Amino acid sequence: MTAHPLALSVPDLEGVASAFRERGLRQALAQLRSAGNVHGAASMGAVVLGYRLVWQVTGPWIDLALQRLEESSDSPSDTARWQRLIGAVRCPADGSIAGATYEGLLVLVGQARDLLRALIETEQPCVPVAEVARRITHLIDSGAYPPGSAPFAGNIAADLNIPAPRVQLALQDLAEARTVSLGVNGRPRIPGGDDSNRPERIAEWMTTLIADGVYPPRTFLPVRTEVARSLVSSGPNVRAALRLMADERTLAILPKGTPVVRPDLPFPLRTPVRVMNAAQVLKGEASAVRLSTDEVRHTVRVSHSWWRCRTRSSPSTTEVSEQIRVLRATAGYLIPLAVNRQLTAEDETRVRRAAVTALAELPTQPVERVWRAACIGASLRDLLHLTQPEGAV
Repeated sequence: MTAHPLALSVPDLEGVASAFRERGLRQALAQLRSAGNVHGAASMGAVVLGYRLVWQVTGPWIDLALQRLEESSDSPSDTARWQRLIGAVRCPADGSIAGATYEGLLVLVGQARDLLRALIETEQPCVPVAEVARRITHLIDSGAYPPGSAPFAGNIAADLNIPAPRVQLALQDLAEARTVSLGVNGRPRIPGGDDSNRPERIAEWMTTLIADGVYPPRTFLPVRTEVARSLVSSGPNVRAALRLMADERTLAILPKGTPVVRPDLPFPLRTPVRVMNAAQVLKGEASAVRLSTDEVRHTVRVSHSWWRCRTRSSPSTTEVSEQIRVLRATAGYLIPLAVNRQLTAEDETRVRRAAVTALAELPTQPVERVWRAACIGASLRDLLHLTQPEGAV
């Protein structure tokens, strides 16, 4: 006996329901096209109507979003995403609109579109974020991404044939579990490895300096020789790092090879460090400050020697921590002396770089701490030069 042609199995029914939901979500997305247009800025009444339209369009989909929130419980980053999306577009219990503005309406419309697009994504065949994290972990354990490597999130998405946004959420979960570390630009790094990935480390630190305002958007970087000296790194490694930053759209390399910080950075900028405030934080114990020129130079030489000899011998963790304490305290003493001088724009950049380098959170890996100590030492040498009497050697 043959099955009736209209009989549907349970999976088929679910597929039909999903198709209807996706169609309804796309129609809701289309309804938002008129919300927030320039005509909506004509009067407060139009703005209020825009708010109500957004709530009317998204309201029927809140229950589905709550269901997706419950299904994402295995992924902290996905859970946080759904909580943020739902909270942003939920209509107040009393339906009141307090402090409505046209700018606020534009933000609300954008948040509503984000929610609807996220729901549309879940109606298509997709792998849960928690499963994506497990697959990435398997690739790391199998050696596909070896220790010390820094694969692009886009490459991971291509390897797994999974949309990049889900990979980014999974990487955030893995960063919380310390399976990977995420740079300022969101690029993951696999812990461990040797010194073969030095260009990636340099690129990460340069990105941090840009995010902290040492090299603002639309400004040129110093010449490569100065970058190499300030980072106690070789020229080839610095050139490779700058190429990586250009690939990540952090830098633009001009025809003559001069790198400039792009105005459309792929990561947010942080509030620039105030150098005098940094000096107050760095001063620490007075006994740690090296006051004489010879003492400062000796401290810098020790830090650089440790970094150059890292492949043959390494100082203990206690020695490195004490050295960084001395370097920071001395930077806190020298920064105000340098600020009181008449500085060029390049010198002001050196002072900011010294403050950010000394104040930044220390790496967890021992060898990277040795490198950070050497970088702080290089900054101290710049500060020492800026605070010397004119004509002094």
